[in-house]
Order: sequence, then C-alpha cells, then structure tokens
Amino acid sequence: MPRSNWTSNPILTVAAASPAFESLVASSDAAVVELLRAAGAVLIGKTTMPPMADGGSQRGLYGRSISPYNPKYLCTSFASGSSYGSAVSTTCSFAPIGLGGETVSSGRAPASHNALVGYSPSRGVIPSRGHWPLYPTCDVVAPHTKSVADMLALLNAIVADDAHPRGDFWREQTVVPIPPSSKIRPRDYLSLKDPEALRGKHVAVPKCYIGKQTSSEYSVVCSEATRQLWEQARVDLETLGAKITETDFPLVERYSTQLFPGQAANVPGIPSTWIDTERCQMIATAWDDFLRNNSDPECPSLEGVDHSQINPDFAPLDDRSEHTEQQNHVRYAEMIDFIRDRSDSIYDLPGCADALIALEEARKRDLEHWMDENGFDVVVFPTNGDVGRADSEDNRESMAYSLRDGLKYSNGNRAMKHLGVPAITVPMGSLYDKKIPAGLTFAGKAWSDSDLLRYAYAFESSKERRESPSLAPRLDTDLIQVNTNQGSVKQHRKLELLVSCVDVEDDASTETLERRHVALSGFLEVDNSSEAASMQVFVNGDLMRSPTLKDSQWEWSGMLERKKMKERYPVQGKVARDQFMVVVLAQTSGGDSRGRLVMIA
Repeated sequence: MPRSNWTSNPILTVAAASPAFESLVASSDAAVVELLRAAGAVLIGKTTMPPMADGGSQRGLYGRSISPYNPKYLCTSFASGSSYGSAVSTTCSFAPIGLGGETVSSGRAPASHNALVGYSPSRGVIPSRGHWPLYPTCDVVAPHTKSVADMLALLNAIVADDAHPRGDFWREQTVVPIPPSSKIRPRDYLSLKDPEALRGKHVAVPKCYIGKQTSSEYSVVCSEATRQLWEQARVDLETLGAKITETDFPLVERYSTQLFPGQAANVPGIPSTWIDTERCQMIATAWDDFLRNNSDPECPSLEGVDHSQINPDFAPLDDRSEHTEQQNHVRYAEMIDFIRDRSDSIYDLPGCADALIALEEARKRDLEHWMDENGFDVVVFPTNGDVGRADSEDNRESMAYSLRDGLKYSNGNRAMKHLGVPAITVPMGSLYDKKIPAGLTFAGKAWSDSDLLRYAYAFESSKERRESPSLAPRLDTDLIQVNTNQGSVKQHRKLELLVSCVDVEDDASTETLERRHVALSGFLEVDNSSEAASMQVFVNGDLMRSPTLKDSQWEWSGMLERKKMKERYPVQGKVARDQFMVVVLAQTSGGDSRGRLVMIA
C-alpha cells in the first residue's frame, strides 16, 4: 500500500493528505507503482500521513494512525515519521508491502515503532518519479516489510533504471555523479541472505545513541528500556562475530553544531542562503513541476493553490513553527508568491550546484573517510531513544518530551538523508515499560546498500525479535488457501462477477448509530456450465445472508448498522472507517473466485 503522495492511475487521488489537493487526480502510475504492477502486485488502497509529509505524527486530511501496540503512545516520531500510515497498515497485515518515503526519518521512525524492516536507500537507488517531493535534496523512497527476506524480494521488483526520470531530482541533476540502479543492485537481491555476513565485521556504535556522551559532550535521550534492548542487540551482534567499538559520530555532531541561533544545518562550503532556498523556493519549484507533470486540468500548477489549506493545523499543537529551528520552517505563503516568477529549472536556483557538491563532500569527509580511517564496516545504533505520548498533539508537556533529541526524529536526525546516507532498520524487540517496538539501524557509506541489507538479514535471522501488534491479531482470512489441483484450474476459464445496481436509503440513523438499507444486484457468469457457483456477502467483515442467484442474475438486500465514530479532532477527508464496506464474493466448485468491493457512505 503506497501512502497518499504516490501517483497511481486510475481512481485514486494523490492528495498527499492535504486539503489543498483533496481532489487532485493522478494521470499516471509512479515509477515504483509501474514496477510493482508489472511484477504482479495489486494496489489495494493508499495510507494516511501528515499533509505533504511535512511533519511526523500529525494528523492529515484522512486523520492519523494510532499505535496497534499501545494507543497511549505515538506510532512514529513526533517531528519526522510521516510514513506512519504505511507502517501501521503493514504491521496490521493490510498488505505485505508498505510504500513510504523519507526526507529525515519518515520511513525509519514508523518502521522502528511498528516492528518492521524499513529501508532508506542511497540517492537514486529506487526511482522516485511520481512521488510528491518535500526536500528534493533529501527525499528517497522508503518501503516497509515485516522481514528482511520480504524486503529483498520486493527490491528485486522495484530497483531498476528509470528511462524517464521526470521529477526524480538526483537522477536528473548533472553536478554529482550517481551510479545507475542497475550498477548498484545485485542480480538477485535474495543472494544477500547471508547469516554469516557480520562475522569479522567492525561495527561502530555512536555513544550518543546508547545513553553516553561523545567527546564533544553530545548525547540524546536513551531510555532505560532502550538501553536494555541495545545491550541485548549488542550480545546478538557479538555472537554473530562482530567487533563492537563505541565511538563519537562526527557526521551528526558536526552537522548539528549551530554557528548561529536557528541554524538548521552546518555543512561547510554550502552557500549561506541555501538552506532558506531549500525550505521555500526549491520546494515550490518541485511542487509546481509535480503538478505540471501530472496535468490535472483542475490543478495544473501551484500558482492558484490556497496556501492556507496546504498544511492547516488539525490539532492545537500542530503548529510546525514550534517543532523545529527557524531556518527549517517551510514557508507556504512565500512559495506561492515565488512560483509566479519561478526559475525555468529547479537546478537554476542560486547556489544549487555548489550546495550539491558541499552535501556530498560533507558525507565523504565526516562519514566515509572516518569509517576508512578507523576500519569501520558499518555504523549501528538504536533507531530511536524512546517514544512520545499520543497526546503530544494537545498536551504541551507531552509535546516537550516528544521534541527532545532521540524522539523528535529517528537517531541520525536530518544529517542522514541530507547528506545521502543509506540505512536499514530492523526490529530489536519492544520497550518493556511501554510495550512499543524499537528498531536497530544499520547505516554506512553511500551505495553500500547491499552490504547493509546483508548485515540486517544476518541480525534478523539470528533471533526472532519482531512482535505482532496485540490490537491487530491474526485472522483466519489472513491465510489464503492456494488450489494446487492443476486439473481443476484448467477446467475453469472464466468467472465474471458484476455489480450493476446499488440502491441506498438512510434508514432512521440516530445520534449514535448509522443505518442504511442497501440493495445490490448484478450478474454472475461462469463459462463452464458444469461448475456450480456460490456467493457470499460481508459487511464490515461480518458474514451476512447469501444473495439469491437465479440463472446469471443475483440480488441481495439488508439493513446495515454501525456505531458513529466520534473523535476529538474530526477527520476532514473521506475515509473507509466512516463508511460501510460491502464485499461480494463468488467462487466456483473448481476453486476460481472473484470479488467486488462496494463502499457505502
């Protein structure tokens, strides 16, 4: 399931959970969606997120996801973790694959707190055409799965060269050389399943992320529960043959050192005005390009968009200006003004070329050269130091804790993606005091992704640390019985199920109950007359009485009833939760089946 800011055609909008783009229709599939469909995947829906991915746990047009482990706590980091819908839907078994994105820690943070594998690749590895950008210099595709083995199988399908990388910032720029995806990936990602991959490897563990201070006295929150999980993970790593060295972490320490109040990034050589440009004019140009490329006649460009509706505050403490440094604020009103006289190309923005070079040099100097000098093969650390409370959106004390380093973002902060560092997060257990999962991050040099995936597989395969969510238990219907009788498969060649008529009447709804009288009818055609066909109807997961079937026509009617949902902050957009979900299934005696979904508002 992709999140709301991926294009997929037809039917689904690409609103990015923003009221300003609620009706924006995608004109084509994103590159990754194309690749998934070509591999046989079925897109079953989209997942929620904060508007435009600008934030973490905040509500968007479609509300927000709650933790299926413990609703008292957030399902992601407070200020960066916008792929939370992708993560929650995956851990709850809506689908085996979640398709998110990451600009700071939007993929890693929700993976950590939902016991998932979250992959944040090097620049350009997974094609990003068709993905609403946020900060183009930082953005990457960030998929979620329940295991490293599943991730490897997924990557076999979605890591490929894109012949038309329109809107893919790093693939279209010409300043910094980026190797083609085909040169980075192995022939078969499943070949990376090496349980001995960590044997003899030198692992750097930043002191700042395990409850200690670095030489510069830098440290972040690391709760006792997180420390206990880390000590358990350390034993696992050493048992697998790794050598552990606790160390400083110059990449993050230098990037985070503020030379003036409100500074968002300390990158030597970067133009003095670039960070301001990156948070306004660059986003504006990228969004305008996205809308122009999408070509929806109702929203052909950014120029006519109401800036106040791009990212409104849905809860009292949603004001992003309180969540980050002044230089890191996204200035929506200025963006609309700028776009009226925009540059021809995003690469024409003043300072762009120098900025890209500076970002690359910072990573090489502060991570890759540092790793070489110390003989480090990989950097490993807890993905988060703790988890914030779910009431951080309206409780200032809770918000203050959620905004501390170690919770605000995943560890590594903005430096990781701004400087192009790949990482993969895997489950390392659950916090004993909060019953929320926490992840372990493997990070390394740019385009060392295959090695990171090997290490993650070795760690995961040594012990089963993933826990399924207690509030989303396994259902019998999670397992699909595959008919292996090839003879019967050959007999049935065609089964068609059509819903031709849907009649709905509001039948005495009350303050607490929604009621609808619904009548459905349609056609069921089987090309082999010797096969019997049966039908079932489910409403919100409950089996109802069977339809009447005569010749090829079927009919069904019933009274639908559900409790009205009341939330402190009502969901503005149209979501499945607030509708009746009617599923009509038909199956032949030979095992062929078809289904139709009808949503009743």
